[in-house]
Amino acid sequence: MIRAVRANNDLFRTVTFRSGFNVVLADRTDKSTVKDSRNGVGKSLLLEIIHFCLGGRKGTSLKKPDLKTWDFTLDLELAGRQISVTRSLAHPGRVTLSGDTSLIPTDVERTITTGRMSIRDDAWTRILGYVAFGLPITDEREPFTPRFRSLFPFFARSGREAFASAFRHHPQSKVGEQQICNAFLLDLGWRYARQWQVLREKENLLKAYQSASEAGVARSVAGSLGELEAERVRVEQSVSATDENLHRFRIHPEYERIEAEASELTRRIHDFANENVVAGRLLRQYERSIAEEGLETQDTLTGETLDRVYQEAGVALPGLVKKRIDDVREFHHALVTGRRSFLSSEIERLKRDIGERKTEIAELDGQRAQRLEVLKTHGALA
Repeated sequence: MIRAVRANNDLFRTVTFRSGFNVVLADRTDKSTVKDSRNGVGKSLLLEIIHFCLGGRKGTSLKKPDLKTWDFTLDLELAGRQISVTRSLAHPGRVTLSGDTSLIPTDVERTITTGRMSIRDDAWTRILGYVAFGLPITDEREPFTPRFRSLFPFFARSGREAFASAFRHHPQSKVGEQQICNAFLLDLGWRYARQWQVLREKENLLKAYQSASEAGVARSVAGSLGELEAERVRVEQSVSATDENLHRFRIHPEYERIEAEASELTRRIHDFANENVVAGRLLRQYERSIAEEGLETQDTLTGETLDRVYQEAGVALPGLVKKRIDDVREFHHALVTGRRSFLSSEIERLKRDIGERKTEIAELDGQRAQRLEVLKTHGALA
């Protein structure tokens, strides 16, 4: 039930309806003459506003530039709930709802601001169709099925021609639409009317194709009979090959788990390979250090040798100096020996670690190959 029609502009007078039979009239006063008309006072505009707020398109009057900033509101009672719907002429793609909006399904996309809910206009008409006529609320419907916007105009007719026939609200409405909507409203077999409309559309399509064929246009689009026959053979061969592939296709129920295991094995192989690269560089550095420092050679310079050098130079060295030179030589020898032992042990450790990782890589690669073979010969269950 419509309780009121309002607007966001003071120039519009709010129209209030009451329960029962309501009549909207253009008043004639004592000063009215025969030249005064009841036309242009807003009766048709009021009907256009109601249609617009209930998901219809803009009528002729609502397309005027002076109204482009106007918003119109209907106060309604739907399924026992008090709700108001506002639709803007500037942004007709959405409607704003306030009041008891509990009838709006939770899966409908919405925006809520300051207690007001905004939804798309097509979602609004689906909800109206469900509440008013019991239509499915889903948008996945077959073509030529009853919709709120095709049924509601039978109850809100505009213009004299709309009342010329009880079974037609507009003179240009299609026969199929009339039959489907009337059969639905009269609780008759409207699905048979829908099937008739589908046949009409197919017939029109065949007639159009026949006309195009007679004019020579269809051949340029679809090809000659020979070309179509060759295309048919090609498509049949493709279908047969696809069907054979499907029959041979094997599904592995744990495809995704095996795929994840193969990926994990690949990651571990890459990690071991990277560690071997780093270890190989360190190994070559240690081997190069031993070769460059000449750690394999023995020291030939002793305290006595140095003493002879100084004697030949005519310099006499005290025994304490010779003793210190021997101590330094022994310390250096011990230091070099320790470094050589450390590098040798590190070289052996690096070679051992590299070998163990190579063995692990070979084992992991074998495990990965088994899983990849399964993935190659099977498909995912999904």
